[in-house]
Amino acid sequence: MTSAVIDDVATPWQSDGSTLWTLSIAPAAAEASTSGVAMRIDAAAGAANDPPPSAARQFPAPLDLRGVDELRLWLRSSRPASGAPDKPFYLALEATAAAGPQPVWRRLLPVDRADAWELHCLWLGDMAAELRQAVGTLRLRSLDATVAFRACVGELIATLPEPIGDLEDALAERLDKIYSVAVEGTPTSVPAILDVPESPGTRTAPYVLITPWSVHALEPRGGADDVVDNYTPAGAHTRPARRLLRLEYRIDAFVTTRRHKSHLLERIVADLAARRLRVDGELLEAVAFDPSAHELASLVAPGRTPLFYRWLVPIEAGARQFHAQAVPFLTFGQPDEPSATEAVAA
Repeated sequence: MTSAVIDDVATPWQSDGSTLWTLSIAPAAAEASTSGVAMRIDAAAGAANDPPPSAARQFPAPLDLRGVDELRLWLRSSRPASGAPDKPFYLALEATAAAGPQPVWRRLLPVDRADAWELHCLWLGDMAAELRQAVGTLRLRSLDATVAFRACVGELIATLPEPIGDLEDALAERLDKIYSVAVEGTPTSVPAILDVPESPGTRTAPYVLITPWSVHALEPRGGADDVVDNYTPAGAHTRPARRLLRLEYRIDAFVTTRRHKSHLLERIVADLAARRLRVDGELLEAVAFDPSAHELASLVAPGRTPLFYRWLVPIEAGARQFHAQAVPFLTFGQPDEPSATEAVAA
């Protein structure tokens, strides 16, 4: 897969010594962490002249992020933050180099809904080249010491999103060698094989075969406007709303007895119903579907009873553009007459 966990937050980050933040480990929802834990921040309100507190994760070996496009994390906080005057940003994630000059890459973290897990996809395209190849420290920093809140931060992953390949890798990993059947009286793990018809290789039963069935790009939703994301102290990036790919798969068990086959199919159905598929930090729902009668007659041999599932996977629809902060203004006066301009705080 083109993603990797760079910190599972099983250990709280190092505090800067401020008494305003208390760091601990707390249970986390499935979408936030594969390990089931998150880092909790209990932030007390300080005085206006107090330095904003922070917590840092220093890596034993610098991270080389040149091969990925995003850092992703799940965040849940008690206090909304949209950047509006009544809901200012109060938390940022920073990256600095391991040594030498310290260029700082920073993202402000919005909170759309209080006390709800939200995924943050932090684009790395504007990170300085010398920093991107040697990130030594990630730091969560308060932007205002007077702001009190309770937050949980899930695991951090680095990813180069490739929606089709990433889903297929995740599905194959999910079904690989987690079931077993008896072969000549010996319990035998059942591998999952991703079908490549042009290069099938050697296959020996038992195995689960995952065959791509169709890839369909859905039409954009009506009224989908550009999305503002990746806020920085100097402005924000916009991108077109993500499109959806509908990916469909046939899943079949190849075994030596019908009893083994029914056992494996039952286990797969139960597993996919119980847990969503985690792909690049996002949890995707499996939906069963029925191919057309023509497809079944022409592509499924008599006696085979495969399962058919589809997933909807988001895909980027265009490049990001940066927009610097601007100061809005009002113009007074009649058309074609001298006017007075008054700046209004953003």
